[in-house]
Amino acid sequence: MKCVKIEYSEYRGGFYMIIKNANIYTMEQEGSFIGDILIEDGKIKEIGTITKDDEVVIDATGLNIY
Repeated sequence: MKCVKIEYSEYRGGFYMIIKNANIYTMEQEGSFIGDILIEDGKIKEIGTITKDDEVVIDATGLNIY
């Protein structure tokens, strides 16, 4: 298993980060899908295809998120 330490900056009154192109596993029976995750102030705000540009973007191509 590969772990990544992420350092971030705070700006615009909060913390924003996008994890792009990850293989996302959910609790649903469908298994997994390739998508993006928007994290705002430490909480997941959106999952899917995110077009918003942010300062902190992590390319998770080939990585799994459970």
